[in-house]
Amino acid sequence: MIQKRFKNQICKKDGKKEGFTLAELIVAMSVFIILTTIAVGVFIQTLRSQRFLIDLMAINNNAGLVLEQISREIRTGYNFSTSTGSNVGCSAKLCFINYEGNKVSFDLVNDRVVRKENDLVSIPISAPDVLVKNLSFLVSQENQSGLKPKFCNPWRVTVLMEVASKKADVVQTIPLQTTISSRVLPVEAPGASEEIIEQCGGS
Repeated sequence: MIQKRFKNQICKKDGKKEGFTLAELIVAMSVFIILTTIAVGVFIQTLRSQRFLIDLMAINNNAGLVLEQISREIRTGYNFSTSTGSNVGCSAKLCFINYEGNKVSFDLVNDRVVRKENDLVSIPISAPDVLVKNLSFLVSQENQSGLKPKFCNPWRVTVLMEVASKKADVVQTIPLQTTISSRVLPVEAPGASEEIIEQCGGS
């Protein structure tokens, strides 16, 4: 009984089976193609966005490591000077003496941050795929108390850096800035002048 009803439903009165017309097939295929095109476009855009974010994260991570290495050395360094400062003995962006008593300098060479110790070979510390567009250092000794000369205060170094990717599809520039204070007071620095010891030695 059920089979008979089913047969009656799929058959027309003239005995021919029902099917799709050409117009229906064209409409169905058009809808399918449109939906597939939209899905593929969304997928490709998602892949591009993911690649872009991965590149930005890699730039950020590497720039953070560079800043951390510079900051770590500045905290235990002394006698800071810059190429734009009054000290003419520094030809790099930043020069100072580290905790081991060695002369250390940081500079920007071929869009990479390089570190040099005792005027030997420069060693790049930023990744080759990271474009460092700007690197500058501001050295100051802020006079907080006003009771002693300015040169008695600890050195403060502000690092300004702009980084980007060398890949053509990532054009965003990331500005970074940090300020580090040296833990070595000028009066405690090895080789401090008699003037500094005399004027900064007492409390």
